[in-house]
Amino acid sequence: MAEDAWLFFDNMRPSSVLAQYQDCILINGSPLLDSQNAQVRVYAHGTVVIPHRQGFQPLEVFDQKGLTGNSQKYGTYTFYKDLGSFNNQIRSFKLKRGYMATFANNPDGTGYSRVFIADKEDMLVESLPDLLDASISFIRVFRWDWTTKKGWCGGNPELVDTLDCTWYYSWSADKVSTPNYQYVPIKQHAGWPSFDEINSKTNVCNLLSYNEPDHTDQANMTVEQAIAQWPELLKTGFRLGSPVPSNPGNGNGWLYRFLDKCDSLNYRVDYAVVHAYWGGKSPQSWYNDLKKEYEKCGKRPLWITEWNNGANWTNEWWPDDAEAQKQKQLSDLKGILNVLDTCSFVERYSIYDWVNAVRINSNNDTKTVIRAMIWDGKVTPAGEYYKKNKSALAFNASNEVVPKWRMVQPVLKYVLSGNKVNLALDNPNEGLVASYIIERKINDGEFVQIAEVAANENSYVDDPGSGITGNIVYRTRLKNKDGSQDVVSNVVNYNVTLGNDQFQYGKSILSDPEWSYFKYCQDFTSSPVVVFGPPSSSSLPMSTRVKSVNGSSFMFHLDTWSYLANPAFKENVEIDYFVVLPGEYDLKGITAKAGSAKNIGRPWQQVNFSTPFNEIPAVFVTQTSSRNQFATAVRIRNVSKSGFEVCLQKELALQDQSAIISLENINYIALTPGEGTLGNQKIKVGLTAANTLGTIYAPAQIDFGSEFQNPLCFGFMQTTSDTIVSTLRYNSLTPFGVKFFRQRESSKTGSPSAGAKEQGAWMVISQEKGSSGIADTGADDNGYILYPNPATETLFIKNNPSRQPLFVEVFEVSGQKVLTENAADQISVSKLKPGVYYVRINQHKVYKIVKR
Repeated sequence: MAEDAWLFFDNMRPSSVLAQYQDCILINGSPLLDSQNAQVRVYAHGTVVIPHRQGFQPLEVFDQKGLTGNSQKYGTYTFYKDLGSFNNQIRSFKLKRGYMATFANNPDGTGYSRVFIADKEDMLVESLPDLLDASISFIRVFRWDWTTKKGWCGGNPELVDTLDCTWYYSWSADKVSTPNYQYVPIKQHAGWPSFDEINSKTNVCNLLSYNEPDHTDQANMTVEQAIAQWPELLKTGFRLGSPVPSNPGNGNGWLYRFLDKCDSLNYRVDYAVVHAYWGGKSPQSWYNDLKKEYEKCGKRPLWITEWNNGANWTNEWWPDDAEAQKQKQLSDLKGILNVLDTCSFVERYSIYDWVNAVRINSNNDTKTVIRAMIWDGKVTPAGEYYKKNKSALAFNASNEVVPKWRMVQPVLKYVLSGNKVNLALDNPNEGLVASYIIERKINDGEFVQIAEVAANENSYVDDPGSGITGNIVYRTRLKNKDGSQDVVSNVVNYNVTLGNDQFQYGKSILSDPEWSYFKYCQDFTSSPVVVFGPPSSSSLPMSTRVKSVNGSSFMFHLDTWSYLANPAFKENVEIDYFVVLPGEYDLKGITAKAGSAKNIGRPWQQVNFSTPFNEIPAVFVTQTSSRNQFATAVRIRNVSKSGFEVCLQKELALQDQSAIISLENINYIALTPGEGTLGNQKIKVGLTAANTLGTIYAPAQIDFGSEFQNPLCFGFMQTTSDTIVSTLRYNSLTPFGVKFFRQRESSKTGSPSAGAKEQGAWMVISQEKGSSGIADTGADDNGYILYPNPATETLFIKNNPSRQPLFVEVFEVSGQKVLTENAADQISVSKLKPGVYYVRINQHKVYKIVKR
């Protein structure tokens, strides 16, 4: 008997076929032996005998399109996680009728996965879809049975036969399939049944999940908990049904939130599952509500795994007489079943029989109602109708939802090791890309490709070489199989300082709050003092934090307050830093002392200078350890010639929970006000008047008094008058001045504009090549030329070879920003008043122009 010579019996259950005809059916001359030399399976309301012996391999894959090239066959229920020479090489396949195959990108069954079902004929796929083509690393094959829609829920398999159902489930994984019906296991809740028990099941191909997670006495799971375990369900390879709340929409839309999250994470969910105890509804209302659920669930096929014409907790009308109740249930059931059987989007339904009461008043009193299919050991009229109801085949390929894949941004991380940068990529799209493009950008330059890495390699080591200073930025671009490169990773960057073996400094541009490495242009003989200025203006409150300071590098990040819940940066943040060995320095007009203090906490603590100053200095402080898991602010007060007081503060909402702050270390630099030199760079230090530094609505305007080319800007509050935790920020930075303002955390406050003003200290350092001051309109290091100068209508920007838009800002001499544009080669200055202006490009290079 050939493997495609099938024998069908209409309207005869498999057990009856085996009882009456087993000895009469010969398979290649031998009597039929189910599950040995043939398979006897349910086929709708009848039976099919398939001459597939034990160990039959229904799937054949090929390493070329068109079902050509080398091939390999696979049997049922084995987890194929090591495909050997066929790993990521499969281009086409054949699947015999009566089987289901699950393919996935990752060897454990995660990543992109898709179920293929050969229900009507052999499936010949001569060219795999792009998402699977040469990207399969996992295979699991299952037997496919032709169940009808009609099923049963309960732990007694005998009742499945009593009502002529073709499938059932038992809120567990403790039962088995028989020739008469298919069993469907369920992952009832997070801890039970075990995945070992579920994965050991044979002659099953579907898996239900998480029964009534919105109920504390059932699965009792949040959407986040269910999502966290969903990859484990994907690893089974089963066709997966969604979790099922107690009623659609319950749990604040639990099911819809779960499915939306699965879609965003590319988690496969093959059908949606609902419960429907909808007593008193008309058949039209049943249809309308089911259609609504179908659409809310992404037009996935629906399984209704618990339903009846009402339940013990519903309050629709029922007659008092038992026989009248039976007739009402029969009449209502006919209308409901007509809806379920004719709705193409309803794939399966299983009636629940233990709902034999109804509420009759507001006190929740009940009366007995005979809704059951089986009552007092006998099949009721409604049960007889259910038994005889010839529902359609459950699966309809036209309603199948093909999983999509929304490309996810990969996460790039790095570690600095000497001059080398060790890049590592965490790519959720693994198996779907051809290669990775590694790109690097130095300062204000463009990203340049430095390497192309094979898709099976998630790391790369770069050596940018010596002599580079400033920001070095990396990102990875995914190269898809079609050659497109639309998906780009996050950027990571480290900074190489400017300066010499005594004083080092620089500007960093940060796009996220992750820790970044800072490498010295020349190593120090011991751990130096590191001090940061305030971040540039942003709507996002944050504090600064340094750690891992040693003689060759340190790490830094901007720490956002806990109440903000790890927000993403809306714009890049600029911040300047200064590095010097501990000690006293003569800066030719400025006296500076650099030092540190350990174990600073919430109480005020005195820090004394090694020797007193001759006048009250300006003090700049940075936290240089990271023992607290929340953001903290360093504050000082009572600055004198001999020292200052310092403490740590945390946001008010956290103070209410606990006053404890782990002790941290600090670095400081104290400098006398005045103007001096730092190597060949100008430096100026000053103090504001008392009570002048307010919020962004009342900032302190600092006038440098002369031009400072590409200035590095530092500031720190010298007093602590306000009761709300604050940090310093700046905006309107030009070569001539800057505005400082205090930004309060607002975990409890209503408005950030209130509070006492402070006194501030400030320091500015030029970044000049020589002593020429601000850049003129000739070409700078990037080759930009601004002309004509003076300008009347249009200012042209020459030598931007990439033609990518530049971020152009125009400032008055006072520091007031008057124009912002993204432009590749020109901006209009026609609306500016005549006078001198400063043009900043990409938040770095500054040029002086004249408007006529």
